[in-house]
Amino acid sequence: MRQRPRIKYEPQELQGSEVLRMLVLVIAVAATFMLHVWMRTLVISEGFKLGEARSRVMQLESERVKLRLEREKLISPDRLNAIVSNFANEGNVFLSPNASQILFYEEGNVEALRSQPGIPAR
Repeated sequence: MRQRPRIKYEPQELQGSEVLRMLVLVIAVAATFMLHVWMRTLVISEGFKLGEARSRVMQLESERVKLRLEREKLISPDRLNAIVSNFANEGNVFLSPNASQILFYEEGNVEALRSQPGIPAR
C-alpha cells in the first residue's frame, strides 16, 4: 500500500493589511446581523402596536354603535310622547310650536344653528 506524502503546513504570519481586512469583514458581518435583528424587533413591536390600535378602533366602533342606539331610543317619538303624557297627567301644559319655532337642520350644519338667537348652545 502506498503512503501519501505528508504535507507539512506551516502557518504564515499575517501582514498588517490582511489583519485589517479580516477585522473589517468580521465587523461588517456582525453589524449586518445586528441591524437585521434590530429591524426585525422594530417590525414585531410595530405589529403589536398596530394590533392594539385595531382592537381599540373596534372597541370604539362598538361603543359608537351602542351610543347611537341609545340616542335613537332617547329621541324616539314614542318615548317623547310618553314623557309629554306623563307631564300632562301631572297638570303641566304643553303647547304645539308655531311654524317659525320648528327648525330643520342637516347633520353638518349644527354650528350655524347655534349662532342663531333663541337656540341653546349645547
